[in-house]
Amino acid sequence: FYGPNVATISEKLIYLEEGEANNVLSGEESPSQKLGSSSAALSTRFEQFKSGSSIVDNLYFAMVDKYGQVTRIDFQSSATLSLGKNMSNSTEVTPTLHNHERIATYGLFNFKDLEFTSQPGNPINLQVSSNPVTTIGQQSNLQLSWPVQVRPCIRGEIQTEMGACYECGEN
Repeated sequence: FYGPNVATISEKLIYLEEGEANNVLSGEESPSQKLGSSSAALSTRFEQFKSGSSIVDNLYFAMVDKYGQVTRIDFQSSATLSLGKNMSNSTEVTPTLHNHERIATYGLFNFKDLEFTSQPGNPINLQVSSNPVTTIGQQSNLQLSWPVQVRPCIRGEIQTEMGACYECGEN
């Protein structure tokens, strides 16, 4: 699809499973391969998430062009993973997220070792956004969001003022 003096422009942000991301990083991505998993698959990774714990798995997001191909030439764009408001009316705990900005590598953003807190027992939205250059001097705003169910503290855990659930006696 591309050749000398022909560039690609990012039009969409997608979530990739680790195997898909590894294929992109190794250059084994097929132009006809449909990349990207649904936000439902992404939400499944966060079922019953404990407030205050770390997300240690790799979360890969890619910028893709109108053909669905990863814009592998991008090493400059940044992406931010942020927390939306609690999806319930509870305002007891302000959601916080640490270690949440990344720079593209081959058009991919890899979020790892994230820690966030939110009101236990309430669903929240996670959102990743990027502002890649689309044409000379212009930027677009690419976003992808999905719901996360933050589980309540369970028996044997205590909730801190910040909303984290810790085992009794742990802190």
